[in-house]
Amino acid sequence: MPAKEKSIGMVWDSMVRIAICDDDEKSLNDLQCRINKILPNRVTVTAHNNPFSLVTYICDEMKGRIDAVYISIRLKGHNGIRVAQSILKEFPDIKIIFVSDDIENARDIFKVNPIYFITKPYNDDYLRDSLYKLVSMIDEEEVDLLTLGCADSRKGLTTIMTRNIYYIESQKRVINVHYFDSYGTYYSKLDDIEGRLRSNFVRTHQSYIVNIDKVKKITKEGVLLYGGKTIPISRSRYKAVTEIINRHLSYI
Repeated sequence: MPAKEKSIGMVWDSMVRIAICDDDEKSLNDLQCRINKILPNRVTVTAHNNPFSLVTYICDEMKGRIDAVYISIRLKGHNGIRVAQSILKEFPDIKIIFVSDDIENARDIFKVNPIYFITKPYNDDYLRDSLYKLVSMIDEEEVDLLTLGCADSRKGLTTIMTRNIYYIESQKRVINVHYFDSYGTYYSKLDDIEGRLRSNFVRTHQSYIVNIDKVKKITKEGVLLYGGKTIPISRSRYKAVTEIINRHLSYI
């Protein structure tokens, strides 16, 4: 069982978490300063001069809890597009913005579906536009909220950003809402919650609801989520669930 609930699923603040990666130290520092200047008091930026540092930070330290990555296409001994692909393989909700002083390879960035592409040297107007687009996307996602009563009555009600939910599990008189590496326990019925969620959630089993955006693929054992957890699909729901999920995955 993962750790008890942490901030991953909760609405704590509106800080935008950004990681940037460029092996050119001057360009790296310049980008970090410009982002902080454009979004003062709304952004935290971590700078990395190599892909190993970036991936370690995102996967091991932050467990995917960042909003966006600004990454150079050309890195010494590495391809920024492939690095971005490896990050999205584990954390598909992270937004990617590519930066480059060479537009020759720009056609390859669409393998990753980035939200923006910026050329060097940096232009504040384009950088500002990319950041405003990022913030707009995040704010839109955070509008979709779910309010539940905590199993610990002393904590009252809790508001959850549904985009951070991986799956919801019913256990006797309580439900467990699971995030990437944590969970929260609440008093509610799965039937009631199902009716309050958008169409990107699907009931796979009498005891489980899954966020389709977190589905990696369907296997013989059930629904495989990013992060490695497999959720069972009941026989009676198998056909409908697989059709819904496959339709969703075909659009990605």
